[in-house]
Amino acid sequence: MKPSHLLYLDAGTLSVWRRQGGHLHCMARFADSAEGHAGFGQLLRKQAKSRWALLVNPDEESYIDDWLPKLTASEQKQVLQQRLAQHFPDSAWRCARLMPALEPERQHWQMIAIRHATGLSRWLADLQTMDACLLALHAVPMQIEACCRHFGATNGATTILSTHENGARSTGLRDGWLSASRVDAAHAPLTASTADTPAPRTLTSLVGRAGQGTDNDSSAQHLLSLPWRHWPQAQFAPGHLLARARMIRIAEALHVTAALMAVVSLTIIAVYGENLLNLQRQLAHLENRIDSARQTLSTDRETLQRAGGAMGDARRRAEVRQAIQACQPLFSARLHALGDTLDHHPAIRLDALRWEIPDFPASTANPITEQIELEGTLTEGGDERAAHKDFAAWGAFQILSSTKALDAEPRRFRWRITPKVAP
Repeated sequence: MKPSHLLYLDAGTLSVWRRQGGHLHCMARFADSAEGHAGFGQLLRKQAKSRWALLVNPDEESYIDDWLPKLTASEQKQVLQQRLAQHFPDSAWRCARLMPALEPERQHWQMIAIRHATGLSRWLADLQTMDACLLALHAVPMQIEACCRHFGATNGATTILSTHENGARSTGLRDGWLSASRVDAAHAPLTASTADTPAPRTLTSLVGRAGQGTDNDSSAQHLLSLPWRHWPQAQFAPGHLLARARMIRIAEALHVTAALMAVVSLTIIAVYGENLLNLQRQLAHLENRIDSARQTLSTDRETLQRAGGAMGDARRRAEVRQAIQACQPLFSARLHALGDTLDHHPAIRLDALRWEIPDFPASTANPITEQIELEGTLTEGGDERAAHKDFAAWGAFQILSSTKALDAEPRRFRWRITPKVAP
């Protein structure tokens, strides 16, 4: 979540900054007085929906290195809170951050506390009273480190000098990591190395002197210009001051989740809608085919009706239908008899069968003359004469004619047979 306004506190004076058109400019300055707090409260009422981030230039801060064993996330959070309370019992503004460590079994933590910052508690009380959305509370030394990281100054020992309302600050970095920082209220140049500040290898000034009447003369202009995504992750605000921001994050997450669910639902609806359209198109195609089939059937029916009228009357058609129905059990009996005969002669492989009634449709009162034509192959070693005897012995059939291909392998045959006893 990105802040819409930036606050900068230096020597009790609070300045309000906002980025517009890619440029950072100061909207207002408030002194640590009754009039200043009243003006700031009025601004908070006008900007009730704004999100704020506070950068503080402390008068005094403390740095302690601590090593902890590797723990689970919940255990680590609990132990860090205990260690911070032990190291800095008099400060409510403290944080811990993980540092690079060479030991595989332990983690190096740097614990930092703002021991004193003029007016900080009163300005925070104004934010809490107005229920303002405070995203984070940052300190200038860690912001200087973030600026150096952003601009690539991460090698060796580096001393950064900056000038603020409460004095000249000397910040020591080792390989891009903050090691110590202190303020000299007399604005004296700091060039000599001390126990807390490494010997300067490179000397960089972020500033001119504050209080000369223009925003560009202040370190705030340089420190606040750092893009929000590059600001430090560690921050000093107690949990109760960030409650409003947490609620807004939860609400935004719920809105995003609802939007995603809506998108997914619309996608599913679109997919099902497309499937429904495809089904409708298929149904329409099938309906067209059904209509076409009905039209074809109607045409064929008319053709059959015309043909039936040319062949004879309804009585003649009834006789034909009656003759076909009378032949059905006869055909079934012939198939069973023929099947029994073929089962006893495995050398015969039947490929085709044609059942003929030469005088069809014959009257059911007259005997039916029927003939059966068999077409198939004789397997290797099969004997046609033996097959003829089988037909005579098992099937009560007589063979009317027999043709075969002598030179073909397998040997093809075509027999015309008829039952010995007419039905």
